[in-house]
Amino acid sequence: MRFRSPLTYPILPILLIGLAGAGSAASAQHTRFEGEIGVGGTSTWGDNDEAKFLEYRDLEDGFLGDFRFLVEGDDEQLFLRGSGLNLGGDDERYALEAGRYGHFGASFFLRELPHIFSIDARSLYEVEGGDRYRLPTGVQTRIAGAGAPSAQLENELAAALEVDNEFRWLETGGEFDLYLNEITRIYGSYRLQDKRGSRSQAIDWGTPGGNFVVFPLTVDEKIHEVRAGGELLLGSHVLALEYTGSFFENEARSATVDNPLVAADSPAATSRGRLALAPDNSAHSLALSGSARLPFDFPARASASLVYGVRLQDESFLPHTINETIASPGLTLPQEHLDGEVHTLLGNLVVSVDPTPDLDLDLRYRVYRYDNRSDEILFPEHVTNDAPLATGARRSVANDYSVHKASIDAGYALSRRLTGHLGYSWEFWDRSSDRQVQNLHEHGPRAKLDYRLSPSTSLALGYAFLTRDGDGYDPFAYFDATLDADGRDEARRFGELPGLRKFDQADRNLHRFDFLSRSRLAEWLEFSLAGGLDVSDYRNSSFGLTEEHAWNIGGEAYLRPTSRVGIGLFYDFEASRSELDSRWRPRSFFVPPPGEIVAIDDPSNDWSSRTRAYFHTLGWQCDVTLIPERLELWFGYDFHYGRERTTASGIAGLVPAAPPTTAGDGGFAENFPEIEEKLHTFRAGLDLRLSETTSILAE
Repeated sequence: MRFRSPLTYPILPILLIGLAGAGSAASAQHTRFEGEIGVGGTSTWGDNDEAKFLEYRDLEDGFLGDFRFLVEGDDEQLFLRGSGLNLGGDDERYALEAGRYGHFGASFFLRELPHIFSIDARSLYEVEGGDRYRLPTGVQTRIAGAGAPSAQLENELAAALEVDNEFRWLETGGEFDLYLNEITRIYGSYRLQDKRGSRSQAIDWGTPGGNFVVFPLTVDEKIHEVRAGGELLLGSHVLALEYTGSFFENEARSATVDNPLVAADSPAATSRGRLALAPDNSAHSLALSGSARLPFDFPARASASLVYGVRLQDESFLPHTINETIASPGLTLPQEHLDGEVHTLLGNLVVSVDPTPDLDLDLRYRVYRYDNRSDEILFPEHVTNDAPLATGARRSVANDYSVHKASIDAGYALSRRLTGHLGYSWEFWDRSSDRQVQNLHEHGPRAKLDYRLSPSTSLALGYAFLTRDGDGYDPFAYFDATLDADGRDEARRFGELPGLRKFDQADRNLHRFDFLSRSRLAEWLEFSLAGGLDVSDYRNSSFGLTEEHAWNIGGEAYLRPTSRVGIGLFYDFEASRSELDSRWRPRSFFVPPPGEIVAIDDPSNDWSSRTRAYFHTLGWQCDVTLIPERLELWFGYDFHYGRERTTASGIAGLVPAAPPTTAGDGGFAENFPEIEEKLHTFRAGLDLRLSETTSILAE
């Protein structure tokens, strides 16, 4: 299925008639009118089995159109402008604006975008009531009762029909702008985002390692955003106050899904599962901002803003499980809803100073505070993925954190051709005690040289170094905050690998190099070249991401062999490489005391993976003037190629200290399938200018 706007085909002829009428009216009233109308189409060929390139695009065959127009009054004060893009496609856009320059204005927009997840997805599920995903009669019984359930499931899927796995993202809204007097402006806006369709969603049953399925979740979500504010323009000083409100609505509260491997409920297994979906919520913020010239004899200016926000969520809780065979007094919910409340504070300060003609200084500071005042709730018992019952108590945690960022940069003209820049940046995270690292600092210097070899040639070289350090890494911090004493002891035996480090909280050294060169080699030839290199070393990470390298280089050239022909060429190359170390930890159920689970930690079970990816993008475009100031032709071609591969390796052998029933991984680490992407695009257009204000564009 493809989403097609019912407005598309009626709007196009109306707009064409409107443009013609506007042109006639403009002539009669001596107003100024200009506009363009474009008519074209798209055609695709080849194997389109990769949906990623289509994800936010409409590449269906068919006709497309676009237009733009501007009508202005005699005094060039009143205006009306409009535009449309990709008329007839699933990604069409419209905009209309009217008003009087410097006095008032109002605008309206409408645009839609297809979000395609897959073009050949299959599913056994049928949707009932918008939130119930049922297997057809007999399917669940046949799969659950089969001697080889996986083989039976594969047979059932082979006969399943393709399903839609995309949604339409519609945005519409408008805004107004009004100057009450020379120094006072008020404004407001409203925007609606409407998403409808389906997307892939996974659900699993039982403890991690159990079975799971992916089903097409029905999407019906809306976001309403309102904004209102005012400004005072006091010469070189500006003061502004603004309110923003965002309201999220989800028509579905939950999703109930049949389990293909279980036909009847039991305390250890369930025939269906239930997921809670994103709850309705709202966010409100009040922002005060201003800027002013500082009272110095040289150029100096300061800008500051302070934003206070409140986020609210009060959706009712779902029961712990939909499995009716699991019953326990400890599953009674301690309260009906979260009573979620988060307060945020964002502050920014920027000071720019030029004390001498050769020196400029820039100072910046930013602080963000996330204050979670939601209830922390103790659940005496719970159910893991609808089976089985877990009797250990768990507590919800209201995470808090603060982020501080500061930087200083100085630029100095060392000579007529050479300018040097020096800077230093600092970032500090202060997290609540349930996070692995509470206090994290990242800081370092940066330098840049701008050299102008000639009026038409310049070169810029830059280097930055950042080091990140935490005050210790506690891999069990989250378990300590959420579990009871028995649960904490169990987590220490076979929970998170103690040496594992999350990459965003791990100690790291980062080196960054970049360069940019621009040159006009001749009147008919311009050229630019740019590149960069990032080298990251997670120096204290025994397991997890340990190294990361990324580099890129690219160039553009524009040639004009004659006054009527221009040729543009470009090429970009991007590559990355990452190293990750981990350990397989088999669990033994046969060591004293009876029934206690122990994870076997041994270097014999270490393994590593390496991911390499590279992307090539190249293309050209030719512009030809067929008739000077009347007719222009352009055509071009783009090619994108990407490749990604992850390889893994391990150490062969058994775990020396394990019971006889627990073996090592044998070193048989699996490589991931290679991912390869290709995209060819050919473009062409013809622009006929009928007069100074009217042209026709075909592409």
